[in-house]
Amino acid sequence: MQLANQTSTATYGANGATGGTVTGGTFAIGPGNAPGPGNVTPYPQSPPGATHQITYDGNGSTSGFGPSDPSQYLPGGTVTVLGNLGFLFKPGYVMTGWNTAADGSGIAYETGTTFAMGTNDVTLYAQWSPGNWPPVSIWGGAREVITLKADGTVWTWGLNASGELGNGNTNDSWIPVQVLGAGGSGILNNVTAVMGGELHNVALKSDGTVWTWGSNITNQLGNGMPAGKANNSLTPVQVSGLTSVVKLGSRGYHSVAVKSDGTVWAWGWDRYGALGNGIDDANFDYPVPVQVQGVNNPIMVTAGYLFGVALLQDHTLVAWGDNINGTIGDGTTTNRLTAVPVTGIDNVVWVSAGWTHVVAIRADGTVWTWGQNVWNGAFDMCNGVFCGYGKLGDGTTNDHHSPKQVAGLSGAIMALAGDSSTSVLLRDGTVWTFGSNGAGQLGVPGMNQSLVPVQVQGLCHAVYIMTRDFHNEALCQDGTLWSWGSGDNGELGNNTNSNSVTPVEVKAY
Repeated sequence: MQLANQTSTATYGANGATGGTVTGGTFAIGPGNAPGPGNVTPYPQSPPGATHQITYDGNGSTSGFGPSDPSQYLPGGTVTVLGNLGFLFKPGYVMTGWNTAADGSGIAYETGTTFAMGTNDVTLYAQWSPGNWPPVSIWGGAREVITLKADGTVWTWGLNASGELGNGNTNDSWIPVQVLGAGGSGILNNVTAVMGGELHNVALKSDGTVWTWGSNITNQLGNGMPAGKANNSLTPVQVSGLTSVVKLGSRGYHSVAVKSDGTVWAWGWDRYGALGNGIDDANFDYPVPVQVQGVNNPIMVTAGYLFGVALLQDHTLVAWGDNINGTIGDGTTTNRLTAVPVTGIDNVVWVSAGWTHVVAIRADGTVWTWGQNVWNGAFDMCNGVFCGYGKLGDGTTNDHHSPKQVAGLSGAIMALAGDSSTSVLLRDGTVWTFGSNGAGQLGVPGMNQSLVPVQVQGLCHAVYIMTRDFHNEALCQDGTLWSWGSGDNGELGNNTNSNSVTPVEVKAY
């Protein structure tokens, strides 16, 4: 009860604000928090309709880029925490999650968890724990796999006919082997990112230089040497004239890189305008990088067989190159020698180019695909029956020349396009696949193909996935690494050369 002549005070609560001052307005102090007699603490409230953003900070990461969420959240709106989609990397450390404080003293969040947006913008900081396992990045080639460990070393296994394992010989390996240093001296180290091409591999070092090894039949090594098998390299060679690189993209017979100034560069096979430099010359490969036109400062880049796609800062997509199957996503089948907008999709947070199709994730966790919906190549026959359909996952066998949503999938945090199939990781740790199952790449026994998503069987809680030609990898929450699909050349990493229709564990390094 308020006594006669007793004074009251007004204390202004910041209510989570990160800056600014409290100003303006008058009211009579009353009991409790109501106007009239009594102490009161007013808290700021967002104006009606005001929205807020979430920002991901690498917190000392030396390469990669944090996930980017384009959503505008109303107070009370549900935020789903993204994973390490940008492949943030800190040598000697493993990323363990996010926190509202850089020093870890705030609220901790794991990938896929949710929270209610408050009345201010939120920044989540990556949290790092010392350690060298599990691998921080996994990619694959046609019949091999490349991984980057947290200590900056690179390991490979599988097919090695062109030297794509980088260990100085051409012998396949059914278990992981370490990539050697330049000229076979020592080991390749200080690596901050890796990518796999069709018959070559690419690594980015902490000094911003790019190194390649394996096949050079279309100048995909980028070291200025003439194209041809004679100039394959069994150990890493430096890409000529390319410095200050911060991001990589690779898939087929060409590679893409982004420099710190935001410019995008490509080298290798330029058929149908795959390099995005305004030229289509099937008989000319570029032995050194050339600049991709019309693309600046992308969030990420990805390369398909003869095309490229870039995710821009406004969370839209552009693409260039071969479009005969609608891979450019602009509603046509006209090849594009320079980048043009992908139509009918926005708020994109992730994109992956496969051989002749593309998969993307929007901020709302939905999955979208476009391009060719059939595979006519290796493993397209199952028990004497054609089984190459379904890699767009929309329940049809039709190609799509612009993005179309995959029904039945929500909460996606990562998606990869292979040759004949597609894989999607959901925030609950389950992995879903669709397309051909000729080599067991769907991870579901007793099925030739699936035109709609099916769940991979016998797999633990996954936190990272990779899909290549006919094999898949998943990094599990417990740090183990699993593979399934084709294993003819040892690409499953389990010390055999057999296919597997269900996940098998990769032998420890």
